[in-house]
Amino acid sequence: MSNANTHSETDDPSAMTSTTRRGARLLSRLGALLLVTAPCAAQEDLYLDSRRDPADTEGSSVELTLVELTKTTSQQTFEDGESLELGRERKLEATWVRKVVEVTAGRATSVTLTFSAWTLREGKREDTCLSGQTIAFRQTGDRFTWTAPDRVKLSSAAKGFLERRAERLSRPLVSAFLASEEKPLFAGTTWAVHALKAARALLPPRSEPDPKRSNVVVELASLKGSPPVAKLQAQAALQLSVLPGTTTRITEGGLWQSGLELTWQTDRPRGDAASKHVARFVGAGEGEQPDGRRYTTKTDVELSSTLKVEPVE
Repeated sequence: MSNANTHSETDDPSAMTSTTRRGARLLSRLGALLLVTAPCAAQEDLYLDSRRDPADTEGSSVELTLVELTKTTSQQTFEDGESLELGRERKLEATWVRKVVEVTAGRATSVTLTFSAWTLREGKREDTCLSGQTIAFRQTGDRFTWTAPDRVKLSSAAKGFLERRAERLSRPLVSAFLASEEKPLFAGTTWAVHALKAARALLPPRSEPDPKRSNVVVELASLKGSPPVAKLQAQAALQLSVLPGTTTRITEGGLWQSGLELTWQTDRPRGDAASKHVARFVGAGEGEQPDGRRYTTKTDVELSSTLKVEPVE
């Protein structure tokens, strides 16, 4: 049977508590990494048209290489005094070729992903179920769904990864962070992005921020070259009400901080953008197990990912 899935990823955030300063230091690493020089005088009139997204080309291919590391530590304490400490590190390394199979009205409607490598390591466990596989994606309405060959057995982690790829095909990261106003964007221009729009691109599933206590600022940090290469930098401070990916209500902290860089050649589709992302979350919450035992938990999450994109001739 085929595997298929269908998709339906302001308070002043600078007033951080001591539990979030470590996160700020983590994000400052990205800030140092993202320093760029100002456009040269000969290119001062270059601007980015946020309405323009070059058409996809049938038969075109790009190779993508992703390295993603997530570190999670948590401490769970029950009413009877029992305490559990958990630490988890997940590292995903993947390389695949994305090929446009069909195009309708300038947009890809059928795509394949062929994985030359896909390895997820967590502790002593190693998952390689997508290595060597080709997965087909097809647009249904405004969303993509994926289908794996009948013989392929996929882990839940692999299915989750394919769900995120389908989301990226439906809504490229660049589209989520570009200014919505129809005006030219010059290097140095900054704008705000709605927290819910950014959260869908940055946060784990089932994680929704409070828009009134969140802030997302984006800058067109660089636009230069021929053809022009654009570089966006986004800083997000998203106040969550539940611990990421859970239903546990947050009682302390809960600020998700992200630093994101997107780079793409503006004569190519937005979906071809490379990215760098670092994030930090610290929060505490209260919950109840199915057996009725109540507990408090403290969670610390650090995430870093790099996605490289190269055309395939």
